[in-house]
Parts: sequence; C-alpha cells; structure tokens
Amino acid sequence: MGSLNTIWFDGYTAIAGMLKRTTMIRNITLITVFLLLTGAPLSAVPLVDAGTHYLLPATQTQIAILTSGGDLVRGVDFYTQIGDGGAANGGIDTKPVITALDIVVDPRTMFNTSNTGAPPFSAGGLMWGASTTTDPNKAATLPAIGTLALLTIDTAGTTEGQSYSLKLKGVDTYEYPQDPIDPTRAGLSTHFAGLTTLVNDGQILISAGTLQTPNASEIQTIVSQLNVSSLLSKSGSGMVILAGGINHIGNLSVEGGTLKYNFSGGKPVAIGIGATLTIGTSGTVELAGGESGLSDGTHFINVPNNSLTGLIVSGTNQTAG
Repeated sequence: MGSLNTIWFDGYTAIAGMLKRTTMIRNITLITVFLLLTGAPLSAVPLVDAGTHYLLPATQTQIAILTSGGDLVRGVDFYTQIGDGGAANGGIDTKPVITALDIVVDPRTMFNTSNTGAPPFSAGGLMWGASTTTDPNKAATLPAIGTLALLTIDTAGTTEGQSYSLKLKGVDTYEYPQDPIDPTRAGLSTHFAGLTTLVNDGQILISAGTLQTPNASEIQTIVSQLNVSSLLSKSGSGMVILAGGINHIGNLSVEGGTLKYNFSGGKPVAIGIGATLTIGTSGTVELAGGESGLSDGTHFINVPNNSLTGLIVSGTNQTAG
C-alpha cells in the first residue's frame, strides 16, 4: 500500500510506484519542539475548513482550502484525502483525483511570503500532503487567515449527483492507525505546528448544470477547457474563474456572484452560432487576461445584460457580440 509517510526518521522505499519517503521532509514532532523552545503561542485555536465544493463533471478545477482565526503561526503540516483514499489506503475509491497541491507558490496562499519550500507528496492520487515552516529571514510568524492551500481536482469519470468526502483529518489511516500527534484518533490531521488546530472536513458535490459558489469568499478556478454544450448557470455569491479556455455552443447564465474570464497564452476558445451569455440581476461578468473569451474571431457571444453591476472589462483584446 502507498502512504504519505512524512513524519518519521525511518526511511521507506518505493512500493508499486507509490511515493515513499526515504528521508524526512518535515518532522512534526521536531517542529513542535522547535516552536516550544522559540516561544510560539500554544493556546490559540485557528480553524481550517475544507468547505463544500460544487464541481462540474469532466473538468479540472482549482479550489481553495481556507483558514481563519488570525493566530500567529510558524509552520503547517497539511494533509488531505478524497473519499476512502483509494487502494493506497486499503479503499476502493478511484475518483475524483487530486492532480496538484500548492501551499506556498501562488500569491494567494498564506505562506507565500515566508516559507522554506513545500514540495507536495501524494499516494495514489486521492491522498496528498505538504509541509512548510516560515522563513525567519522574511517573517518569523504569519497570521492564520485566508487561503491555506489550493487543490486541483480532476472530476473525469464522475456523474451528476455524486458526492465525495474531502478530508483534512483522518488521512491515510492504513499507514497511520494512530495519529502521531494525537494517538486517540486515527490517521494524519492537518495542523499548524505547535498549535491546537480546529479542522473541519468538507465534501465535493458533482453538479452538471450549475457552477455553484455559495459563499462570497469562495473562488473556484476551472483550469481545463469549459464545455458549455447546452444550459449552464453560475449561482451563488462567490467567484468562478475560467482559465483553461471555453467551448461555448450553448447558453450560459450568471445568476449570482462573478464569472471571470481570464485567458492568456493561446487558450482554446470556440464559440457556436447563437451562443448566449446572460447576466442576471445579481450577476457580474469580468473580462480579464489578454484574450477574448466571448469571441473566437469568427463568432461572437450575444450578451443580454440585466445586472446592476454588469460587465467589467479589466483585460485587453476583449470583444463581444
């Protein structure tokens, strides 16, 4: 079986292609001892919330895992798992899969401004992890608020109405029947080093006809090409960013929140005859980036605008019908 194996000095070797650590990337216990010696606050209780995410089938979407509380932290061990973790965890789930994890590279992540690197590690595609500490030469502590991690999830093979747990605790129970930090529970749990951390698991819901972002703070980024073949609506007060191109031959409506087109670098854009983008009274469309998402050079999308905030153009080379 594969595992995340990230906290022990004991080496592991590769088994059946699963990632096995032969050296310790981050030793949670040592991080905790270090923080005790350097006076990091140990009484605060920051929150990490996996959230509920509505994803389209057959797309690759980047979602954010948020933290709150504002407590000063010096490091994190982040673990996540979809469903039962798949074969690497003695389970049977095979999808959806996580294809990327980032806790330091994207400017939105809270450790972006001060970190010691965080190469992600995975076991079988359904269990991932990453660890980092702050860089004392940049900032010794950072407030636990905002985006802790960005996950890219591929929903190929899923269908409308399916749901999957998105865990931040109890990860990799096959390899860790006891949590090394708290032996009263099984598996690995996301936590800020040296601090008690409240962690909420979440879920992934497959919704074929709607891009749903119920919370105003929620931002989803669709990194693969979006296919609008018939009717598709954007609802909820959050934001969906289209970054991988679009094949728009049907009707797309924005009933709430913001739909942001952000294409650059030659992303594929195909527009069908009669394709429509309707902006509802509570919706906003932003045209960002350097390439138009509403025209392929031959066909143009018709844009009925019923919104109070309407159509925002922040990019260049934008055209619409």
